[in-house]
Amino acid sequence: MLLPEMELSKQVCRVLDLNGFFYFHPANEGRRTPWERRAFKANGGKPGIPDLVIILQGGKIAFVELKTANGRQSNHQKFFQEVVERRGHTYQIWRNINDALTWCLQNGGRR
Repeated sequence: MLLPEMELSKQVCRVLDLNGFFYFHPANEGRRTPWERRAFKANGGKPGIPDLVIILQGGKIAFVELKTANGRQSNHQKFFQEVVERRGHTYQIWRNINDALTWCLQNGGRR
């Protein structure tokens, strides 16, 4: 059985695919040895990176953090959101598949 956030991620990716969005999941989580943590950080790894990055037309990017109904942003995630929004990009927190569907309808798909 998948964890609730992993199941949500699978559903969201299906919706994004069906609507023609170009997106990716940055591999930013996971357990690492001390050496791997240092290497990860030295190679640009940052805490707070969202779950999905969606490339939109016009040079815009949407960043999406997936959370369960009770999930909360970490301080690193809040900082990342502030930086992104100050630079004119979109940051969203999606808690269910309806959040993804609504966003796709508002943003036209086939991007």
